[in-house]
Amino acid sequence: HREFFGNYPKNVLVYQFKCSVPTDYEIRFETSHIKTIETFNKNVYSFQGKVADNGMGFETKFLLKLSDGKASYKNGIIYIKGAKNFSILHTAATSFKLEYPSYDGNDYLLKNKEVIKQVYKESVKSLKEEHIEDYTNLFNRVSFKLGHSSSALPTNERLKEYFNGADDQGMETLYFQYARYLMISGSRPNTMSMNLQGKWNNSTNPAWAADYHSDINLQMIYWPAELTNLSECHEPFLDFIESLVEPGKLAAKEFFNTRGWMVNSMCNAFGYTSIGWGIPWGFFPGGAGWFAQHLWEHYDFTQDKSYLANEAYPVMKEAALFWIDYLTPDENGRLVSSPSYSPEHGTISSGASMDHQIAWDLLNNCAKANEVLGIDNDFSKKVVEVRDKILPPQIGRWGQLQEWKEDIDDPKDKHRHISHLFALYPGNQISVAKTPELAAAAKVSLEARGDGGTGWSRAWKVNFWARLRDGNHAHEMLKYLLTPVSSTGMDMTKGGGTYANLLCSHPPFQLDGNMGGTAGMVEMLVQSQTGAIELLPALPDVWKEGEIKGLKARGGFTIDIKWYNNELTNAVVYSEQTKKCRVLYKDKLIDFTINKGVPKTLYPEDFKLK
Repeated sequence: HREFFGNYPKNVLVYQFKCSVPTDYEIRFETSHIKTIETFNKNVYSFQGKVADNGMGFETKFLLKLSDGKASYKNGIIYIKGAKNFSILHTAATSFKLEYPSYDGNDYLLKNKEVIKQVYKESVKSLKEEHIEDYTNLFNRVSFKLGHSSSALPTNERLKEYFNGADDQGMETLYFQYARYLMISGSRPNTMSMNLQGKWNNSTNPAWAADYHSDINLQMIYWPAELTNLSECHEPFLDFIESLVEPGKLAAKEFFNTRGWMVNSMCNAFGYTSIGWGIPWGFFPGGAGWFAQHLWEHYDFTQDKSYLANEAYPVMKEAALFWIDYLTPDENGRLVSSPSYSPEHGTISSGASMDHQIAWDLLNNCAKANEVLGIDNDFSKKVVEVRDKILPPQIGRWGQLQEWKEDIDDPKDKHRHISHLFALYPGNQISVAKTPELAAAAKVSLEARGDGGTGWSRAWKVNFWARLRDGNHAHEMLKYLLTPVSSTGMDMTKGGGTYANLLCSHPPFQLDGNMGGTAGMVEMLVQSQTGAIELLPALPDVWKEGEIKGLKARGGFTIDIKWYNNELTNAVVYSEQTKKCRVLYKDKLIDFTINKGVPKTLYPEDFKLK
């Protein structure tokens, strides 16, 4: 019997082995990096090494706990003789420190020594109990039920049956909660931000360098953090964003002689913000602006004014300064992005719509931040002035939302990126309620691109269709995202789907599809980007009955929703502050004041439905 788990509070991985008869084992540590020291003393194994390219030091350390049997060590191998029960407590650290410019200085040897000292007398039982308490505190904040579906099939078979038409809505709730499990497991305070593969990479030469892509992928990985009540898990990404400001200022100054900071398509934990992997793919001036959206969203969901004032707003302002300097007047006096690039589609041009939408979103969020803080009124006036001069989204000759300033979109184009719909999601410049003509044009573009694409592309489309209030099409895209895939070969049009372990196929594996799909499921059930909490805005017909508890909405609200026969049964709203609240259901809006800590239950009749 083997049992493995990770204890975050103690910073250890625990491996327990049990056998009914005395058994012999060999334990060795293998790495492709350079070994400097290897020791085994008093049942503590240490392997120290360094990375060849930059000399970054690291140590992995095991504490071996034997209930019986004997341990010995020779030539890098731990030999265990005649053991029925033993465990390994494992910790690891590097010299890396998320601080520009050295990214060095973490005393990893001391850190590991303290960890081992702390757990030396801990039992596996106590470590497991602490782990479960720590994990469930986060995971149990949200519960989700659809119908009465359950299955005893193993996941790989269940996925195939589901895709082939089995009535198994429990597969969808499993997928939803699996993303939350991955978020909790891969992104906790004071750890590194997840990358394209989350934390699950076993190669020194992984696909796309397992780096941080700013043109959709990294942002998508963190879309469900706030929505599914895991704000703490957002923090590593927010810390990473802040770490990019100083090197991003160098890139902005050297490339374009602007103020503020920028990142391009490919960035990493060592402050790389330049144009990577060549032109045009590596060029994306909108990266920092899009990253900054996450800073505002973290405030909007938590209502933490201290965080907004001291951490988020200064970074947002620096990103805004870049766009204030970078945007260029066109022949009509409108501000456009030049040069620009619509990821990962087309060539370098002037006036890629995504740039404009990101700049608008960033400047708009800066203005809203100043409304909250009241500390930077002159700058706020400048922000609004520039925001309102940006070329707005344009509708083209065949009714589409234009991807570029020029009306050159090809209705037969099936490219996986639909970057010019940023204003629909994750932005809020376009909505069915407030800008119906632009929403209709976004739908035309979405229909023209089709439902194909890689895993993350399908996940983004779940969110697009949910924002268009078309729950049935959103659900179709969710099912399409769950297409069983076994191949890891590259196919940018048809290759996307889900592997047998439920990780997303880009292909090969990327984590963004898992997270984007879960965010889209939330958008089908609750939205809050327009200033009101909208209940069941894109409920698909097949989700006839269900219940979800613990979702978060902008404004610092927590929402429970229950429905039957595709109609709202009741909703419960919570707030940690006494404040005004607006809730929308079937285009009927109600306003009320919610008291701190006192749940407010809403029923269909409260919306005066006829």
